[in-house]
Amino acid sequence: IFMIELYSKTALRDNVIFLGISETPDKLSRFIDKIEYTLYYTKQTWDEAFETCLSQNGTLAKVTREVIHSLVQMMGEEDYEVYHVWIGGRLDERGMDFKWVEDNEIITKQTGGIDYYPPWYDVEFNTKYPCLNMDRENHNRPIFYGVDCSRAQEFICEQKSTRGHNHFGDADIFDEEIEARMF
Repeated sequence: IFMIELYSKTALRDNVIFLGISETPDKLSRFIDKIEYTLYYTKQTWDEAFETCLSQNGTLAKVTREVIHSLVQMMGEEDYEVYHVWIGGRLDERGMDFKWVEDNEIITKQTGGIDYYPPWYDVEFNTKYPCLNMDRENHNRPIFYGVDCSRAQEFICEQKSTRGHNHFGDADIFDEEIEARMF
């Protein structure tokens, strides 16, 4: 996977614009509250993403109030920004509620205010869009909504960890290990 990157000082010669080419990483991992979250840059359908997470002894991320802003920050951390990711919610058979696949917990429908959780775009769900997506509005505001599961996009997996880590952004002894996982 490659990303075209336009440098601020673009060379122009004979009416040709020269672009730099930089390789996009496969994934980015961070520890947040003793859970490892991995953002995969490879686009997959929701079911493929779910299987990829399982193969890594994890699950699609359960995005809680405590980690939501850290995950949104992670989506915009690298040169290759991500605006849409699969997360671990599915619409129930009745089309009434989204549930976290990790534990079948219903994701509430409450709305109101700029910092409300969960950050639903719309609380009227459509069975044509049964897989949960998280977007970044204006680079830093998370939004949840259902999407067609066959759409390929980036995704976030989570893996519970028994090792002690500090909160996201704090320096700890595993910083070098985390940086080494950035491919």
